[in-house]
Amino acid sequence: MAKITWNKEKSIFDFETEELKGCLQPGGKFQGVRSLIHKKEEKEWIGVHTKDYSPYGIKPGSRLFILDLYHYLAKNLTPGVIGRDMEYKYFHSGTKIKTILKSTSRCRITTEAIWEIKEPNIIDFTVTIKADAKYYGFEVWISSYIASRKKGTPYIYVYENPATAGKAHFIRPKENEFVKGFYLQFPRDNYGASLQYDGRWGNPNYATFVTGPYYAYPLFVSINEDTGYAYIEMAEKETCPRIGSSYSFDIVDPRKVNDYSPLYTVLFGRDIKPGESMTARMRAHLVKIGDDFDIPLRLYEEFRESLK
Repeated sequence: MAKITWNKEKSIFDFETEELKGCLQPGGKFQGVRSLIHKKEEKEWIGVHTKDYSPYGIKPGSRLFILDLYHYLAKNLTPGVIGRDMEYKYFHSGTKIKTILKSTSRCRITTEAIWEIKEPNIIDFTVTIKADAKYYGFEVWISSYIASRKKGTPYIYVYENPATAGKAHFIRPKENEFVKGFYLQFPRDNYGASLQYDGRWGNPNYATFVTGPYYAYPLFVSINEDTGYAYIEMAEKETCPRIGSSYSFDIVDPRKVNDYSPLYTVLFGRDIKPGESMTARMRAHLVKIGDDFDIPLRLYEEFRESLK
């Protein structure tokens, strides 16, 4: 059985399974997994920020997070509202850690986040929100920052032709003139694609993402090609209107870009009324796959079956 213990000296939870070890920070400016290592690979999977980013309380050398409550966005919500602004409390029971972020005057949403550590290599993540006001197209952004921009850029499982919802395949975005300087979004459908264009980023003439193919599954596969191990992150399709990532470089210059690969899973994306609640579920694996991409697809099917 997975084991979670409180590290009093570091004010963080340490966790361990048969295959994994790591730690999880339940509150503060960030909430999420702070370290993730497969025991046989002995590699830290979470990236380090190489520049100063004071709005987020990040200094050069700060380790980032996996499965972090990153951002709240809605058409009628002031941009920049994030979980770091909110009063929180947390609880630990068995293999679960729960954090509750309280509603504020800036964002009248109460958030409950539950991380569950499971044998042998699973982290389940459940997010529930309850509204005290009406929001249009309310989104919760979950971020994961993988250690290398060159090696960590994920493969995305997309449709070849979304109009037919037919064949799907994995692609790994690479730098080119079309995407350079932007993030990439892979929507579930037309509605998911449209969310970034309603002014929620604070400027109706600005969108931070270039829209790519529609995803077949909300599924990231980041592979360390030197070892064959992969960080695999997935979500329910019904509660995930879009996912986002960066693109890979052949050469990474840390003086110009941060050498980590961001993964963004966007949850909900629909209107919510006062008193209404919504729940979304995600899962992460750290497992050896080599070059066998049938393994992530099988794990995604197992995740879907576990939700029934």
